[in-house]
Amino acid sequence: MKKSKNNDRNDSFSFCREPILVPREADILLGRGLGVQNRKGNVNYRYVVESFRSRYEKITQKGAKTQLIREVVECIHSKGGRFVKQDSYGRWIPVDPQIARDKVSHSFRNQKRLSLLPDGSDDDIYVKNKNKKKRSRNGMKSMSV
Repeated sequence: MKKSKNNDRNDSFSFCREPILVPREADILLGRGLGVQNRKGNVNYRYVVESFRSRYEKITQKGAKTQLIREVVECIHSKGGRFVKQDSYGRWIPVDPQIARDKVSHSFRNQKRLSLLPDGSDDDIYVKNKNKKKRSRNGMKSMSV
């Protein structure tokens, strides 16, 4: 018998797949665009991830990183936030705990540190890596000018 890789029973929050009429202010909306990025819950989510970043970067063992990612998800839930995604009918549905952890993990990996201070102090900020090639709407790589 194969062991399940997904250990959701270890998550201390309750999980429900019932559609949500209106997402809470603290909810993290999964999706793209400024409407999603600028929502209060998503902005707060980025602050929470940043508050855990230095711990994450010091960890070398995969299991310890997984545990830290669980802590981030539980921190979001403790503040009333849920990770939700819009379905094909436009309803907001809470995502599986594994998808929430994947979102957090991706946030740690996909941002690059950029020091904006000339003195080299620890007051660094993180921004999306802008050197990646973007795809146009038709799927072709756009050319940099």
